[in-house]
This record gives sequence, C-alpha cells and structure tokens, in this order.
Amino acid sequence: MFCDGHSKPNLEFVMMRVFWTLALLILTPAHADEVRPRTIEVLGTGTLSREPDQARISFGVETQARTAKETAAANAAQTTRLMKALKDHGIRADDLRTRHYRLSPRYRTDDRGRPTLETIGFNADNTVEVVERRLTEIGALIDVAVEAGANRIGGIGFELSEPQVARHEALAAAVNAAQLNAGVIARASGQKLGPIVEILSRGGSPGPRMERALAMSARADTPIEAGSLQIFASVVVRFSIEE
Repeated sequence: MFCDGHSKPNLEFVMMRVFWTLALLILTPAHADEVRPRTIEVLGTGTLSREPDQARISFGVETQARTAKETAAANAAQTTRLMKALKDHGIRADDLRTRHYRLSPRYRTDDRGRPTLETIGFNADNTVEVVERRLTEIGALIDVAVEAGANRIGGIGFELSEPQVARHEALAAAVNAAQLNAGVIARASGQKLGPIVEILSRGGSPGPRMERALAMSARADTPIEAGSLQIFASVVVRFSIEE
C-alpha cells in the first residue's frame, strides 16, 4: 500500500475534530433536562362604576322640496335656526359639529311601489352632534332643539369627559385582584410567591359610553336619567415561585 508523508497529520486532525465534537455533545445539557423557573399565572379583573359627566346627542333636520336648490336652501335655513338655538341655550361652539349631510333625489313609484326613473323632488338630511356637559339640561335641550326645527333625534350617549382616568383605575384594580388571587393559590399549595415576571392586558371596556334611544318629543321638560357607567379591565399576571 502506498503512503506519503501527509497521511499521519491528516489522520490526527480528523481524530481531534471527532474528540471535540463528542466532548461538546457530552457537556451540553439536553433542552428537555433544563430546569425551567416555576411560575403561577392568574387572571385579574377590575370593575368600576362611575357617574357620567357629559352626554352626546344627535339632532337631525330633514327637508323636502321640488328642486335640489330649494331643498338645500330650506335645509340650510332650518339647520341655522337649530344651531343658533342650541348656542343660545349654552352649547359651546366646540361642542357642536355637523356629523352628516346628504342631498338626494326622490323618485316616483309605480302602482306596485317600485321606484321609477322620474324625479319628483329632493331630500336633504343634516345631522348635528352636540355635547352637553350639563346633564340636568338635557331634557330642556331636546325641547329647544325640537322647537327650533329638529325633526329627528338620534340616540343619546352618556360618557366620561376623561375616560382614561377611569380606565387606569380599572387596570390598577385588575392588577391588585391578580396579586390577591396569586397569593391565595400560592398559600393553598404551600408555595412562596415571588416577584411579577410578566403582565399582559386582556382589554376591557373602551371609552365608557351608554346609549339610549330617544323618541321625538315636543313637550316641555323631557325627562332624561343618566344612570351610571361600568368600566371594566382585565389582566393576566405571571408570578415567579421562590425556592
């Protein structure tokens, strides 16, 4: 068999690589044998009840006329009267805005009630949204709006002017509840609760708001009750278990 002077060094190099590979496999622990930290994961919820401090109401003005120009002009005049009356009642300019406006044709219908292509007039719809910060004035505000020309009233929404404050309070209550729950579990299982490892927010109620439908009313002192708002928050907290 033919051998040259380089065979022995090459063989030693290969043997050294095999040796170190085996050494690394022996010294590196398997993933399944790794000791994972012991933890407790609990759910905490926080619920608060708060009185609303403002209301959001939509007033609509709907008009009809023969031509688009006449319809738009009549609607503009009636809406202008409405907005002036609302401001005279104490609504601030930045609490009053146009939410929706639409001008559309009306079509004649046939004997079966199906629309034809013949235009017989136009409809105009202008919706104004109002924020009323004086809850005791809501009933009077509705009556003022109806008398000034509003012929459609949307739902009324009771809300908080600073919803994030209540949201933060609910989150704090949820974390406290999670700590209490984790403590009960740890004591019942003979464990000692360690520090918090992770906190995840699981959402909750958005900006607090409560909708109520309103019927048209033209009589004085329309009764309105605000009620209360429920603010909800939820968190998942993972605690370590001390050895």
